[in-house]
Amino acid sequence: MDPRSTVVILNPRAGGGRAERLWPMLRDALDATLGAYVLRRTQGPHDATRHARTALRHGADRIVAIGGDGTLNEVANGFFDADASVRPEAVLAPISCGTGSDFRRSLGGPRSPVAAVRALLQHRVRSIDVGRLQYTTDAGHEAVRYFLNIASFGLGGAVDQVVEALPGKAQAGGRLAYLYAILFALVRYRNQPVTMAVDDTPVYAGPISNVAVANGRFFGGGLEIAPEAHVDDGQLDVIVLGDVSRRALIRHARRFYNGTHLLLDGVSAFRGRRITATPHSDVPVRLDVDGEALGRLPATFTVCPRALRIQY
Repeated sequence: MDPRSTVVILNPRAGGGRAERLWPMLRDALDATLGAYVLRRTQGPHDATRHARTALRHGADRIVAIGGDGTLNEVANGFFDADASVRPEAVLAPISCGTGSDFRRSLGGPRSPVAAVRALLQHRVRSIDVGRLQYTTDAGHEAVRYFLNIASFGLGGAVDQVVEALPGKAQAGGRLAYLYAILFALVRYRNQPVTMAVDDTPVYAGPISNVAVANGRFFGGGLEIAPEAHVDDGQLDVIVLGDVSRRALIRHARRFYNGTHLLLDGVSAFRGRRITATPHSDVPVRLDVDGEALGRLPATFTVCPRALRIQY
């Protein structure tokens, strides 16, 4: 087998260094499972995207991504260039070692990274939808980013900023890290007014605490924010937490973890292929994209049906 047909992209910093600590075991599992492969280590932001795109342009058939949801997002973005798939027949194999591991929860599959490597022997491949986000950068420019799991705005963007600043966040455990960040961000965050449309039909205008545009079900370290979402149904689920108070969010926290929050006052759900969101004030409404802070509104979210092949 040509070793270039499989490229492993490792983010050693994922999960507060968890990926690096697990690497010796993962390397043994990869050697036994895949045989020949090329290893690429990331050293900073966007490295994973660059490595993936380069490998695909040189004929790679499989990209194994070892890291957190942010690393996986970067690798997935390497599969696309100028709104076109770089190599449509190639597959992405995610090995989750991050803080939240929310895409793994949404997709299913082994919880253990080593077990996830060994599962590749089953050659199970699934074509999933990908979200396309057209958003506004902090500098005020228009940009495009793809997402696999969930993009949100409002409180989610504020939580990301807290999580990224946590020292040794993985040592506390993914759910604990995100729970701390949510509580900390709640103290500072103020609900911001926005206008939203789904498939060109206005659906909401008013203050929001958070809005999740969901391809998958889980975000924020295990919150089942979109319990009816499916990664291959050609739709994006939109969960709007309107002008909900901090007290209500804290009181009903358990319901967000078990997916029973859709019946709460101030919570509404929609589904569609194209979602637009526009802010009503000068206060930035920040975005969370697959667990990473990224820009602000205004933004447009569209679904790309069955645009990526996943092996897991």
